[in-house]
Amino acid sequence: HIYPTTSPSTHRRATMKRRPKVPQSRSNLVLNKELKRQTNVLTPVIIALAITLLLLMSGESDEPDIMLPEVQQKQKEELINVPREQAQLEVDKIVAEKTTAASLVLAKGDVAGSTAVGNQIKEFQLENPFTPSLHNSSSLVQHIWYRGERFDGKTQPKPRNTTLALAIDAVSVASEASLVTLEGQVSSWGSHHSIRYFFGATELDDDKPNCANEIDIEDMKKISEYCSGKAWKRGSTKVKFLRNRFARGDFMIRFRKTPGWMCAQQRTSFAMGKVGRFYRNEMQNDPNFKLPDFLLLHDDDTYYNMVKIYPFLEEKNPSQPTADAGCLVRMPVSEIAFDYPYGGFGMMVSRASLERWIRPIDCETSPTEDIEWATHVCEQLKENLIGEAFSWKNGMSISDLMQAHATSFSIAHYEKWRQPGYCIHGDWALGFYFNIYRMSAESSSFLESHNATRIEQTLGYHYDKPQGNCKHEGQAQCTTDAHVCHRLHGVSMSFVARLAKQEAPEQFRKVVKKKLL
Repeated sequence: HIYPTTSPSTHRRATMKRRPKVPQSRSNLVLNKELKRQTNVLTPVIIALAITLLLLMSGESDEPDIMLPEVQQKQKEELINVPREQAQLEVDKIVAEKTTAASLVLAKGDVAGSTAVGNQIKEFQLENPFTPSLHNSSSLVQHIWYRGERFDGKTQPKPRNTTLALAIDAVSVASEASLVTLEGQVSSWGSHHSIRYFFGATELDDDKPNCANEIDIEDMKKISEYCSGKAWKRGSTKVKFLRNRFARGDFMIRFRKTPGWMCAQQRTSFAMGKVGRFYRNEMQNDPNFKLPDFLLLHDDDTYYNMVKIYPFLEEKNPSQPTADAGCLVRMPVSEIAFDYPYGGFGMMVSRASLERWIRPIDCETSPTEDIEWATHVCEQLKENLIGEAFSWKNGMSISDLMQAHATSFSIAHYEKWRQPGYCIHGDWALGFYFNIYRMSAESSSFLESHNATRIEQTLGYHYDKPQGNCKHEGQAQCTTDAHVCHRLHGVSMSFVARLAKQEAPEQFRKVVKKKLL
């Protein structure tokens, strides 16, 4: 054996053939230096993300098996031999388990796995004779709380004693990607003693939960061009106005809108379809169940200052059909008599309006309740302004119609649309149905020349610039004087709510610090 007199590393360096240096321009040197700097900055972030992903993939999980059982046919045969009510419960249980599995898979970032489970659920529902229809579906909104506690839809919630007279429910249009913000709502202003049910609707409540991964920016442009380029109801200024302004390119670029945002434009309609059926089922099954005095409908970054909102609602009569916007967007009267609630500031709906929203309507016989309003609905359907009548089936409610309309024109499959498509934003849909279908009484805030508006602007409005409550957008503008704020997230929402709780601690429940989702 011959041992080198130098160390191995020194020997390698000495015997290695030197590579000639390649002269670099000054611009290349600067570029290489910048790339090296960015690499040094990003490397720790990439490593942290990789470790997190590995932990999620390798961690022990007690989630249910995501594959449908091999004994599916046997279960189906067993279901046929039991009473219909019991069979329906068994079907709902299986579907609920698979939906939960899809949620867990999606939460881990496995979109393909979640889609596969969703397809299995659809196949199971199609093959099963007891699958509920749109009229009697018992499916619930994905996330529900009752008095701050998670509600599974099965166990009867325990009533809580409260000295507050009003019962208020809330529906938040949220996303699986930002559940922390939804949790912030429930634990902050959602802990007010008047808040009863709190519904959180996400992608898993949509007709196509994977919609955001099925379209891209180019598809969004095509949808916008479809709505503005194809005329529908040429004689209607409202329809033309809305179609020409739906998802405009300059708007989407300015506010950096994503496919997820585009898909979420239908989520309000899907949510109200489910919430409406939940209320009807509860009233049928429990004679003591009552609708809330008021329903709050809003985005997941909406903050309600309940110390001010509660006395504001106390002055109103829930037996009268009314709707109040946190910020009402007013259109120029010279162009169109149409206004709508700015989605981020939410809308407050009275019990009487909610009853209209969820009441089944029979247009084939003479109405027996709220006759004038029901007659108007049946006449309005004949105009079919946005194509909603194509989805109408006799016996539906307005909340059913909203969901059916969105389902008929899925944004994920826009290339299959027939006229007129779905060319209406989520908050526009609320303005459309409340104004056109007269879900509430005429607003007292406007002149007679603008009496088409049925949503109050008492708190604030936006015409050429924000007025009143519309100014409270973002944490910096969300003061204790605001009734409603927009663009707040988990931490900032909890901070602002803490100030309100200090002002009236007796109005809020004590929140146990635990993960709600």
